[in-house]
Amino acid sequence: MAEGEKDNTALYVLLGCAGLLVLGLCAATGVGVWMVMEQASSAPPVAYPMPPGPVPGPTVPGPTVPTPPPPVAPSPFPPPTGPALPPPPSFAPPMLVRATIDSVEGASPVAVGTACEFTVERQPSPDQPSGYWCRTQIVCGGRLLYGGPSAGFFPCTLGEGTPRTVVGQDVETTSVDTDASMSIDTSTATLAIRDDGAGPFGAYGVRARITETR
Repeated sequence: MAEGEKDNTALYVLLGCAGLLVLGLCAATGVGVWMVMEQASSAPPVAYPMPPGPVPGPTVPGPTVPTPPPPVAPSPFPPPTGPALPPPPSFAPPMLVRATIDSVEGASPVAVGTACEFTVERQPSPDQPSGYWCRTQIVCGGRLLYGGPSAGFFPCTLGEGTPRTVVGQDVETTSVDTDASMSIDTSTATLAIRDDGAGPFGAYGVRARITETR
């Protein structure tokens, strides 16, 4: 081969090698760029610390609180307590009682032998175990010895047999409950009345024998 042709061949080889090197570098650069982009797309997002304090957000209206109703004034009359009691059986007409004074003491307004006549009637009373109590106005010789316009009530037990009976007592005198103390038991035909100095007749006591009931 001529010297000129050898030089040309060497030049072509060098140019070819330079071209291959440039192509290889370009290819390597493309692959590197592709790998970096893949890693960037698959990496988790970076969380940056939030500044302290509340995070602003949309304003949400709170629940509406209803206005409470005004308080109801308590009733001046308390409701009844306990189970409702059935109405007591009738005791009508009122029971008639007649008696005669047997003994007296103190400043008695009546004398021995004075006649007494009065009636006993049933009054409903939820406070009593029986559901009722009795009321009477005991008059002897024209004088009211027991009772009054708003008095004369006492716990009692009534019998509807023949004859009808009444047993009961009021242990408090006028200074406590505005009328005298009284006890009555028609089954034993006894009646006793006693009062203190606060009564209309002063301190006294009488005993009477019941002579009739109907």
